[in-house]
Amino acid sequence: MTETESTHPKKPLQSVVTVALISMNDADIITETVTEIAETIQHEYEFFEILIIDNASTDDSVEKIRALQTTIPNIRLIVLSRNNGTEIGFTAALENSIGDYVVLLDIEHDPPSLIPTLVAAAVDGVDIVIAERKDRSDNTFLRNIFSVMFYKLYARISGFIVIPNASNFRVLTRRAVNSITRIKSKGRYLKHFHALVGFSQLYIPYERVYRRQPPKPQEPLFQLVWRAIDVMISHSLIPLRLATLLGVLASFLNLLFIFYVFIVSLIKKTHIAEGWISTSLVNSTMFFILFFILTVISEYIARVLIESKDQPLYFIAEEYNSTIISNQHNKKVNVV
Repeated sequence: MTETESTHPKKPLQSVVTVALISMNDADIITETVTEIAETIQHEYEFFEILIIDNASTDDSVEKIRALQTTIPNIRLIVLSRNNGTEIGFTAALENSIGDYVVLLDIEHDPPSLIPTLVAAAVDGVDIVIAERKDRSDNTFLRNIFSVMFYKLYARISGFIVIPNASNFRVLTRRAVNSITRIKSKGRYLKHFHALVGFSQLYIPYERVYRRQPPKPQEPLFQLVWRAIDVMISHSLIPLRLATLLGVLASFLNLLFIFYVFIVSLIKKTHIAEGWISTSLVNSTMFFILFFILTVISEYIARVLIESKDQPLYFIAEEYNSTIISNQHNKKVNVV
């Protein structure tokens, strides 16, 4: 260390850093993970909080987190009323975080030791710093093929490019958090929102850790397919526009068939089965009207989907804070 460095030590970060993680029946690893996070950030930042969103765990995860709150400062626990999934869980974390820099971390796979590197990049001016997996060898061949196909199709219909190996382990600045939390869409897909807000991004490669052996079973492939369809429909009007074009095409073809019926009736007056002309005309006219109406309705549905997203995404059942920063037992029950 030089004389200048010893005389003027590195100034600690004066901003608040929030480390947010989602817990769902993680009692077997929650103590180890939170302890490791606390040890990492306590030595790095003067002001911090560890925000845990519990997705209505049915094991003793909440009790173990409550025990940690008696020994580790600045732990906030928010218990949701039901399991809302990871995406809405992270949404709850962003909306309830107080940090100037917010770290989203996977409780099972993300190493807390990388937090200082990600936060440092955000402090240097990058709004969204994303940890990128070096490989996906833990996935099956079929899942990897599906992921590649999904991200390519998603890029085409949404207009946003998402890196396939990008994880949810990332740091967001306060202005990025504020922008994302303004998006009230029911179809939550944070990777899309991060691209949508348009802030600067940086990818840092990392290797996942595996705290649980054996790991939790992966999400079934059919659920991935269903979720992929939901993401694409929720964040793009292109599937709806394709249905609109199909309706217009069907209407046009039925219109051509009406002209065909008239032409045949004029040319082959004596060789047409009785009732064929009237039946064909009625069917073609009705199908023309039907497809035209569906075309118009589909456009209105697109507007309704955009405008009517006002239902709450989640409900908070309970909230607890570390007792060592508040001498009294702190429990808040949300009755709204």
